[in-house]
Amino acid sequence: SKHLKDKHVIVRTYSAGVHAGYLRKKVGDEVILEDSRRLYKWQTKKSVSLSAVAMSGLSTKNTRVCEPLHVFWCQAIEIIPTSKEAEKNIVNFETTDQDKD
Repeated sequence: SKHLKDKHVIVRTYSAGVHAGYLRKKVGDEVILEDSRRLYKWQTKKSVSLSAVAMSGLSTKNTRVCEPLHVFWCQAIEIIPTSKEAEKNIVNFETTDQDKD
């Protein structure tokens, strides 16, 4: 996990859903993300897997993303590094209401 420090990652958490942000610290299974965005619902052009999101980013279809949180501390189950393309897409993705259809 040291090679992921300060990298943009997607984190599947134990009880707080899925977040994307910059990994600032990891101790055991706890992580601190900066500029974290909760992904309420997601889809890519080719798939709905988090691995595909980490590679190609989010599609505007069927995707809901919250506004960035300055710092987010959570228990991580899975940490996936994002590509530069996906990082740019997620960081700049329009904030949407989680209940919007």
